[in-house]
Amino acid sequence: MSEGLGQFEQRSNERPLQTLDHSWARADRQLICGGRKKGLKEESRNGEATLTATIRGDVYSFGVVLLELLTGKRPVEVCKGKNCRDLVSWVFQMKSEKREEEIIDSAIWDKDHEKQLLEVLGIACKCLDRDPRQRPSIEQVVSWLNGVGYKEAQQ
Repeated sequence: MSEGLGQFEQRSNERPLQTLDHSWARADRQLICGGRKKGLKEESRNGEATLTATIRGDVYSFGVVLLELLTGKRPVEVCKGKNCRDLVSWVFQMKSEKREEEIIDSAIWDKDHEKQLLEVLGIACKCLDRDPRQRPSIEQVVSWLNGVGYKEAQQ
């Protein structure tokens, strides 16, 4: 067997990538989006509805990932009854009640970095705008994230 990343042998118990069942991806996308298919565009192909990812939908999903990192919570917590809330709704509810500090996971909360954590929270929320046209481009998001804490470091 030759060495290097370019040389792989398929094991008998492995299926080629194109034969794998990717139905989990649709379910995952729905979970990430709070079960509402946000950011996905339905298209009809031969009378069959399909979901197509969009750039603005990817920005939304990135915002959800940022919230997961900040909160330590899953996009949809396992819960029973009507008290079940998705992460995005919970964060916006907390922000409307001026309880932003309670959003951040205690495992990463640091009073010395409060401003930076809240700045990242604000960026995440911009990615989650209900109107896809109002969401920033991913390039803008990267620029904002690169600038987190920059002003403080310059002083």
